[in-house]
Amino acid sequence: MTPAAWSARAVNRLRRVLVQRGWETLVVAGGFAVYSVYALSRHAQYLTAGYDLGIFDQAVRAYSHFQAPIAPLKGIGVSVLGDHFHPIIALLAPLYWVWDDPRTLLLAQAALFALSTIPVMRFAERRFSRAGAVAIGAAYLSSWPLQAAVNFDFHEIAFAVPLLAVLVDALDRRATRTAVLTCLALLLVREDMGVIVAMAGVLLVVRGRATEAPSRGLAHLRDPRWIGAALGVTGVVMFWLTTSVFIPAFAPSGTFAYWDYSALGHDLPSAIRYGLTRPWSVAKLLVTPTVKAHTLFMLFMPALFTALASPYLLLALPVLAERMLNSRSQVWLVQFHYSAVTAPILAMAAVDGIGRVAALVDRRRRQGPGETAVRSGPRWLVRSWIAWLIGTVVIGTAMFPATYPLNRLVTGAAFERTSRPRQIADVLTHLPLGVCVEADDRIAPHLTKRWLVTLPTRSDGLATWEVLDLNQVTSGWQAPAPAIAFADAEALGFRQVLREGP
Repeated sequence: MTPAAWSARAVNRLRRVLVQRGWETLVVAGGFAVYSVYALSRHAQYLTAGYDLGIFDQAVRAYSHFQAPIAPLKGIGVSVLGDHFHPIIALLAPLYWVWDDPRTLLLAQAALFALSTIPVMRFAERRFSRAGAVAIGAAYLSSWPLQAAVNFDFHEIAFAVPLLAVLVDALDRRATRTAVLTCLALLLVREDMGVIVAMAGVLLVVRGRATEAPSRGLAHLRDPRWIGAALGVTGVVMFWLTTSVFIPAFAPSGTFAYWDYSALGHDLPSAIRYGLTRPWSVAKLLVTPTVKAHTLFMLFMPALFTALASPYLLLALPVLAERMLNSRSQVWLVQFHYSAVTAPILAMAAVDGIGRVAALVDRRRRQGPGETAVRSGPRWLVRSWIAWLIGTVVIGTAMFPATYPLNRLVTGAAFERTSRPRQIADVLTHLPLGVCVEADDRIAPHLTKRWLVTLPTRSDGLATWEVLDLNQVTSGWQAPAPAIAFADAEALGFRQVLREGP
């Protein structure tokens, strides 16, 4: 085949794909564009923060220079691997060879979220029409958990979102090899992914059957039930290794900092013992105080609780338990990025659930055993459910900005230009290069590209400059209020060089 003929064939094939998958492509590209614009607008308005965009920027930049992922914003010489086990973020390092800027991470997260829509739509299309699948994909991509995550900078869970969507799709197709490879990738996203991998193993054990009768030798090891058992063990072992060995090895304290389950016990064995002996107390703890019940309601309500009818919901249970049994109140909220991890699981479980409900309704209507084919159930029920999904997102984004932050694009607030960004930018032009700077949390990610940046009190005396936004309530996580940080700096001999604004 000549090069010209090969090129023509490739173009024709691409054209056919675009025609067949044009609406899917539009959803993915549109989602990427919207989330990119929104994230970049927040950065331009100095609404992104050192915790956590600046931290990940410092870590990925270090990876891009083939160095250890040190994040001075957490402390001089502190490695992010002592906080969470997320070596997968090193995959973003090559992007910094193209554009060395924290906004690269914002664009990467928007792309990962958008790409997660593809397996969601393929999953839905196996049950409903292509048009319905596209509508479901659009509703999922616009859901409040993903909006909330984009509204809170960048986090390693950006990788978990598409991987979990691929995992559910692979389990649904009984593509065991894809499921295993996806699980192995998830183990590099964060330490708690080990529990999800273990749950995926349970699903394989329960649902798995050998597609072919084992012949001889080790052929039986290809049985999904054996593979599921292996995944279950691997997930539990990796969770223990990352929290008990890997992370403590890099942490300044020598311990894993996120065991916050004081109501259950001081360690995992005591928590398990508490759960086995007092299950009703654990059940009560899952929904009290009421903020937990509100978050759980918000997770299931947009799909009319249909996720409860699907076995794929099991994959989300470890994450939901991790959040609601936790002693840290911020993880109970609908804000921040915590709900994004379960977004693809709950969306695909809801699709599976409404398919099962529709099939049951259809079976009872026919007064017979009926069929449970892939395209199941009465169309009116599914169409009404999809209309509810779309309506929830539209109304939520238009009327509830606290939960659906993309409202700022609708109202134009994302594009407002106030004097504050200009004043901060003017101050930053006076910073000399090659110095260590203690900076306010909102200013920090704008400095990490060219300066050694820490939060106030985190520089171990290395800082020779300090930049504070005195209008902020706090200067960063566990850092003093700006006014106190300013007074402390003056006491250490710093002098005010420049001040902009009131």
